[in-house]
Amino acid sequence: MKLSIDKKTLAQSVGKVSRLRDMKMVARAHLSALKSCGWLMRAELRNHVEYGGDNWAPLHPLTAAFKRTKSGWKKREVPPSPLYWLGRFARYVAAPDASHVEIGFGKSNKGRAGTMDRSLNDLVRKHEKGRTVPVTAAIRRYWAQTKRFFLRNSTTVLKIPARPSIGPVFRKMRAKIPAHFQKKFTAAMHRYLTGGSKS
Repeated sequence: MKLSIDKKTLAQSVGKVSRLRDMKMVARAHLSALKSCGWLMRAELRNHVEYGGDNWAPLHPLTAAFKRTKSGWKKREVPPSPLYWLGRFARYVAAPDASHVEIGFGKSNKGRAGTMDRSLNDLVRKHEKGRTVPVTAAIRRYWAQTKRFFLRNSTTVLKIPARPSIGPVFRKMRAKIPAHFQKKFTAAMHRYLTGGSKS
């Protein structure tokens, strides 16, 4: 999900400081405000995923009962919300030229900029609308070996219900972003002009 600030919102923000000669300060404030929007969206995305989205269908009892570890499959102590584990990977990455900020799922090390992870975002896209997985001989063996569960011969597909995250979060936050951007832009300009610090 890419978020960019439209020209009208940017003009309304920059208009208040249009007489400044140092446009580098404006660009710096623009990037700072954009990153704040990214952080806000990332926080909302993580919250959405960890609290089960908009009434997401629960995990299948067998999926909820087991988790995969490096040493194999183990029983869970507490069944989590669907895709709960994904929440901690919510990330935002602002373009250096402040043209947009990307919100999605990725990985990062402490003190380094986050990066998007293709496999995680592919997984999210598959869950946006749900999917149907044909049951093959390999899948039957997989379930039997890892979950100690034998699928019935009559089971020919596994249905994964839709658990959308990107779409609902974008629609929820879209109207709030312009005002948030303007507030953070103005605050950043004030800091740069007065030599203050973030409160």
